Amino acid sequence: MKNCPKCGELLGDNVSVCFNCKFDFNGSESKKYDIKKIILSTTNEIIGYNIERYIDVVGSDVAIGTGLLSELGAAFADFGGTTARGYSEKLNQAKTYAFETLKERAKRLGANAVIGIKFSISSTLNNIFIVSYVGTAVLVSKKQ
Repeated sequence: MKNCPKCGELLGDNVSVCFNCKFDFNGSESKKYDIKKIILSTTNEIIGYNIERYIDVVGSDVAIGTGLLSELGAAFADFGGTTARGYSEKLNQAKTYAFETLKERAKRLGANAVIGIKFSISSTLNNIFIVSYVGTAVLVSKKQ
């Protein structure tokens, strides 16, 4: 844990931009954030960690079209009673993109974890998949 030298906010060690005053610890507002280190949980707590600060609700929505080839493949899969691989691949792409976007947005807020993650998947009449994730961006520290 560290304090922002500009406003004194308590921040995680891996935070490079203060979420309160926007002080940039590296002197570069365009720094790429390492989203691989963010802790994710569908529960409202993380075992072995203390929640130091609740930062904000964070979410991500992605809409992705299926494409003509996927739709043709799905029609054959429906007729034959098999798996629609094209649809499955598109849906996985949308889930991955939405999930990575959620982590990136949380990191930019100064969070090192997202708790209470919920997600939904739906489709429109035009065969567009909509994937949504929402959670609470938090700052956590390991319990001593």
